[in-house]
Amino acid sequence: MRKTMGLMVAMVLAATSLDAAADGAKGNNVAAKAAAESESSRAVRQLHLADELADYGQEARNPMALIVAAEMIAQAGAHDVQQAKTTGGKGTAGDKAAKPERDVAALLGEARALAGQNAGLLAAIDRVAAGESKGRSNGPGQVSERVLSGDTDTYTISFDGGEEAAVLVVGDGDTDLDLYVYDENGNLICDDTDRTDTMLCEWTPNWTGNFTVRIKNLGSVYNAYEMVTN
Repeated sequence: MRKTMGLMVAMVLAATSLDAAADGAKGNNVAAKAAAESESSRAVRQLHLADELADYGQEARNPMALIVAAEMIAQAGAHDVQQAKTTGGKGTAGDKAAKPERDVAALLGEARALAGQNAGLLAAIDRVAAGESKGRSNGPGQVSERVLSGDTDTYTISFDGGEEAAVLVVGDGDTDLDLYVYDENGNLICDDTDRTDTMLCEWTPNWTGNFTVRIKNLGSVYNAYEMVTN
């Protein structure tokens, strides 16, 4: 009898443990305590800062700012990846001219045009250009896409539990974009809904799982954007 009771108690405890685990999986997939910054999440954050610095450099016509922004982009080592997406809405492209990419070569080209005959700036430009291929070998993944006016692009991306997750979206500057991240249970984990098209979401998943990333275009023309994830 005592042996039977012990077996029943063990079964009840096991069932309770399974129920608790199931309840946890139904909750928000975000840890209460943020994980330490990883090399890949640091690279995403670095790209965010580089974009802000490039904005300043272009507005102020400051070649040094453009050079540093280009170097930060090169060091981050982002590489192109394929990421399936679905699109919701009946948006239109709108009438606008395509904008050149803001990559290392483009920023250095702008810096060179502003540098004139400044030997120090020209040397810095050449140094960054020569080292462009020496970025992180395990840099973040980058998707180049465009979202039509009024449409929402949706991606499903897996992130590891207990490690910092980061999603950066940088648009072409022509419209306002909003970013939303949901966990597998439909809980809103993060959003960035300011009046710009540069957005960053960072969080630490409690467990490894899929997340839904939505990018909504609030403007009247399409927006060509880069999405970077670690």
